[in-house]
Amino acid sequence: MKHRSRIAIGNLPRIANLVVVQPQRNVSLVLNPSKSCRWASKRGPCKFCGFWNVGPAGQGMLFEDAIEQLRAGGTTGQVNLLTPGSFLDAAQISERNQERMVVDTWLELKPRTIRIESRPEHVSLERLGWLAGIIEGTRLEVAIGLETSDQEKRLGMGKGFTNADFENAVRLIKEAGAYPVTYLLTGFPEENATGEAAHRELVASAGYLEGLAGRVGTAMKIALECFFPNPNNPSEPAAYLTPAFVADAAMTIVERFGMRIEIATWDEGYGNHRLDAVKSVIDEFNETQDLSHLRRILL
Repeated sequence: MKHRSRIAIGNLPRIANLVVVQPQRNVSLVLNPSKSCRWASKRGPCKFCGFWNVGPAGQGMLFEDAIEQLRAGGTTGQVNLLTPGSFLDAAQISERNQERMVVDTWLELKPRTIRIESRPEHVSLERLGWLAGIIEGTRLEVAIGLETSDQEKRLGMGKGFTNADFENAVRLIKEAGAYPVTYLLTGFPEENATGEAAHRELVASAGYLEGLAGRVGTAMKIALECFFPNPNNPSEPAAYLTPAFVADAAMTIVERFGMRIEIATWDEGYGNHRLDAVKSVIDEFNETQDLSHLRRILL
């Protein structure tokens, strides 16, 4: 008899995109909630954000069918429940549905890691503690789009939260038994064409995160977002954003701070990703953290 999910068919958010990264079976489920990002709805989307609204609500694959497809495909190492907004915002995704998606993912796939995303203001010790405690044997990660440690630049992007807000969220994540992940942008379109300023800012942001992780007593993972578009052409990244730039920045951070880094290669719908030609090499680095893969890009 065909296996059915432990979750009843019903009103869970649809899946707008299902992205499987090999070789480690890193899977991203892009949720399409019935309500869009609350921050974007009230204040407007963050500058350059093309992810806050993935399509008309109610369209896409059923969550249950996506889980069934992945379960049938074999072992999954990491599942990212990506939300255009905040997974932990109960006004966008009810607490009941948060629990149902996390628990069903854990029960059906038994991944080593489940990653959810949130703005800092929705991080709750009680909520995270419950979720982290129930998925025994699986690491719960909470990713926050800090983008840069430069607070004024972040506020200028319309992100609407301070370094203090972010630091408080990291403390709550750690206290709840979960692990923080920080999204950093690989620079901004207005930076100089050589990318020197972008490189300095990435290293400065990594240093800030290393210091915060030490003060809080947690392991901090960085995820580099490398699809960042030119504002005049959303399908075209900034000119300096090349495979060599990304590889060099990541190597500098790992060698200087010893932090684990993931490099994003999914274009999130923009197309024409600058890292497409080296995607398999970057996927190997993301899984192993072996810098020899990045050195291959620099040769």
